[in-house]
Amino acid sequence: MPANAAVGNVIEQIEQMQLGQDRLPSPPLVCFNCGTDGPEDVGCIVAPNRQYHVCMTTWYLWQRDAYKRSLVYEKKGIPMPMTEKLGRPRPKPRHADNLLTTSSSKPVLPPTIPRSKPVLPPMLPPSKPVLPPMLPPGKPVLNWPKQYPGPELRRTEGQKYIAGIVNMLFAISNPAYEDSNFLQLHIVPGEPLLDKVIHDKIRQQCVVYLTGGEDWNGCPFAMKTLMDEGIVLDPNEVYDFVDMDALSARMQNLPTVPPKVHRMLKRPEFFEVIKDPNVSLNCLECPYTTGGWHPHMRSFVHHTLEADTISTGDYGKSRKRTDAREGNWALITSPGCLTKAHHDAGGRYTFVAQNMGIKIWWYLCPNNETQQRLHDDPHSVITNLKSYKEARMKALGSWFYANMIGGTQMILPSWIKHMVWTPTSSLTAGKLFDLTDFDRMEHCLIEEHRTGLRSTNAERMGWYSNILNFAANLPQSKLASMLTTKEIKALINLLTNPNRYTPQRELLTPDKFLTVYLLRLGLHLGVMEYKKTIAHKDWKIGNSTLPGPQNESRVFWKKCTNSKHSVLPMNHNARVQKLLRAVPALQEVLKKKGQKMEVIKLHPWIITLQEREETGEGGEKEDGTTVGDKDTMMEGSGDNDYTPTLPKAKGGKKQGMAKTLKRTQT
Repeated sequence: MPANAAVGNVIEQIEQMQLGQDRLPSPPLVCFNCGTDGPEDVGCIVAPNRQYHVCMTTWYLWQRDAYKRSLVYEKKGIPMPMTEKLGRPRPKPRHADNLLTTSSSKPVLPPTIPRSKPVLPPMLPPSKPVLPPMLPPGKPVLNWPKQYPGPELRRTEGQKYIAGIVNMLFAISNPAYEDSNFLQLHIVPGEPLLDKVIHDKIRQQCVVYLTGGEDWNGCPFAMKTLMDEGIVLDPNEVYDFVDMDALSARMQNLPTVPPKVHRMLKRPEFFEVIKDPNVSLNCLECPYTTGGWHPHMRSFVHHTLEADTISTGDYGKSRKRTDAREGNWALITSPGCLTKAHHDAGGRYTFVAQNMGIKIWWYLCPNNETQQRLHDDPHSVITNLKSYKEARMKALGSWFYANMIGGTQMILPSWIKHMVWTPTSSLTAGKLFDLTDFDRMEHCLIEEHRTGLRSTNAERMGWYSNILNFAANLPQSKLASMLTTKEIKALINLLTNPNRYTPQRELLTPDKFLTVYLLRLGLHLGVMEYKKTIAHKDWKIGNSTLPGPQNESRVFWKKCTNSKHSVLPMNHNARVQKLLRAVPALQEVLKKKGQKMEVIKLHPWIITLQEREETGEGGEKEDGTTVGDKDTMMEGSGDNDYTPTLPKAKGGKKQGMAKTLKRTQT
């Protein structure tokens, strides 16, 4: 070997040795809870400390990143700058009781720097650190001991009854984190959640539980907090509160004391009333317009029908025709309140954020038999569900409970039966939303149609407007490509036969009766005019409404409402025009899939309790019992339209604006 070559090899070896000295040691396996060497957090007997966990994690991440940078410099053949070798001191190991747990490695100290050079601060960790595989991504380990009602929640007979139900629910349920369909995520400020994962999971009936959310536990349970957070905009507005003593008496078919379940109070009056420990009040219908989507959930919004309506440019026209209470809402609850078994109305998904206090949520994962009975005989399922008897409720499937404290949030799938108990003063925010699984929505609405308010705690009035807006703008929709054949057929059924799914129950007050009466009449009128328009010889696809069918609608509306004027409802024309766009668009999608739209026979637009009993249509009587549930059509129904004999009030006066009319062939 020539002399020059030999000298060159020696110099290269010396340089490599020098570079090797610049390489930082790889970070050891450490326990992030106590700081000792070994697997992280496995079998650690030291009490958890979140602040120490963060410090230890930060040190580990810097050490790992510095080690990776030293390998890069070594590969490039240049020494690592001294400023990048400055390290963070390793946190001292923590004690377990009186035993000192020591670390086998010495803490990494920053090297000595000449005085002539400025001392630079330690490097900050990356803005979005990638955690090592062994470290959970920031989410705490869930541990929910069962919180049985104490003596302070057993003062009255009503509270004792509710406490008994809570004890029974704990006896038949397991923590939700033991449910195979349970997903826990942690909220990192400034970072969106995995919206596609959440979307797919909740459509598969998975409950999503979030930690790290907004927490108001440092604020007082008082009017000031409600005003500061925008829950209450007008302190003089009257709200509906459910009285637990009256509710528990009704659940047991006992005389109610106080006589009414619902108490109308202003918010300041509520805080005065609940100073009495014997009173438990629950406000369930509080619109929370400033709630909205939380920052970490905003990337999820584009999966919803609401976002699709906005993107297609129809939001301004359609928003005013939907029920505001079906959007953002808040719950204001004093200790000891219970929400009976139900699902949220209309087959909607529920996002709920626990901002203050504690709520315990129980939900049912129905077994195969119960799922089939929900389709064939929902009354039997609801009867067992609302028996509040251990054996009958346990037979429905598996029950799980989720402990929600300030800063936790949850997303519930649609059509899921659940109950809620509040052991402490509580403030909760929530939002309802729709996805495109219209087949599930259809089954849920059929159950509500057949069982009334036995299945749910509300009646969803705005469901038709939401899906009609979506279908009318289907060609421009970003969600259209996701629709399956089953979902398209269900959507057509919902649009063209709406009274098969609308609320149908005996309403004992004139104002509420007329609300449902006019709702069902208006929906039927829109579909009836749509059918007559497309059957008219002068109509072509793409055209608007025709004068002839519209005049017939005016006559029919005037006749059924006993009105002096033939003015149609304000949203009638828009509804018919959207149907004329929506149904052909859905037919075209079915055609591309090799399917045809089935001919649908119109459901009767309204029938009374007596007529339900005669036809086996099902429903709930005033005394809480139910009538037949054969779910058959009335003979001569379809295009036969009629108004029912309205129920009579005391003194023999009829309720409502409509007179008794005989059936009329339209």
